[in-house]
Amino acid sequence: MMDVNTKSITEAKKDFSKVIKDTVETGEPTFILNHNKPEAVILSNEVYEKLFKGYNELEEKVFYSDLNERTSQGR
Repeated sequence: MMDVNTKSITEAKKDFSKVIKDTVETGEPTFILNHNKPEAVILSNEVYEKLFKGYNELEEKVFYSDLNERTSQGR
């Protein structure tokens, strides 16, 4: 099983700047738990931008793939 960074909401509020610092330094997300259930995820800006860029690139590939398929089918 992966070693995942987790903090309760109470822990995260208590030392939020340390949570942010650790997340940025490790590049690993920190999962915020509410009653032991995942409620939110903190990502470094660098990781977020990579994810967002990858999502946009994938969305564009799907769009053009669909467009090419429709064109080849004469729709």
